[in-house]
Amino acid sequence: MRRREMKNAIEKSRKNQIDRKNREIADQKKEEMEFSEFWKLRNEELAIAEQQEREEERQRRVEMTNYLKKQAEEKNIKAQEAFINEQHQAMHNQALQDQQEKNFYSYAEKCIQEWQS
Repeated sequence: MRRREMKNAIEKSRKNQIDRKNREIADQKKEEMEFSEFWKLRNEELAIAEQQEREEERQRRVEMTNYLKKQAEEKNIKAQEAFINEQHQAMHNQALQDQQEKNFYSYAEKCIQEWQS
């Protein structure tokens, strides 16, 4: 009977060791799964954040490009307006000079006619 009790105690101890080992393995697998799930979610969050950063950077580049285009257009418009103003001023000056020449020649002609007569 003593031998049977020892055999049962050994079997019970072995069963407890196996159960403990199985629990440890199950706990380790559970921990690994949780760790894996955590990093899977974290990687997804990082990927989303990186995508948002790329989109924001792209948007900033588009805005900068549009701003630079607008500045170039405004500069071009100002240059065109300045050119047109210069042309108008030049035409005005030429008309004024033509009128002065006309007045001078008219006066000179009048003076010559007076001297001749």
